[in-house]
Amino acid sequence: MPLSFQLITKFSEEYLNQKKRYVYTTPKQFLELINLYKFMLKTNKGMLVKNKERYENGFIILRSTQALVAEIEIQVKLKHYEAEEIKNKTYQLAEVVGKEKAKAEVENAKAADQEAKCLLSNKILHRKRNPPKQTQMLPSHLLNRPKLL
Repeated sequence: MPLSFQLITKFSEEYLNQKKRYVYTTPKQFLELINLYKFMLKTNKGMLVKNKERYENGFIILRSTQALVAEIEIQVKLKHYEAEEIKNKTYQLAEVVGKEKAKAEVENAKAADQEAKCLLSNKILHRKRNPPKQTQMLPSHLLNRPKLL
């Protein structure tokens, strides 16, 4: 027996005890109950169908996303491997550049020493070829003094 009939029977008995009158369930009320049940069934069925479609679509999207994520993970691993190779090549190149830089600095220091020697030898040679005059050797304050008799 449906719950509604049990409830109606229970309330009918209470009503009989309190008011001393009988309450009957008519076929019209029963038909309305059946129509209400059909309406609720159709509404719930529609909601279930919508939810089922929604869950199926979500499941399809999750599967496709999972496949995309797997592809991206493979690409990331490949890019990581390539980056490691490039990093190693860069470190090797940096070592070569560092060695070459050290050599260049040594050569630059030698060239600077050689240039200093050349300048010094040029000054010495210039002095030998063009000896300074007597007046050029005196300080300027002595040159401008009046001569004493």
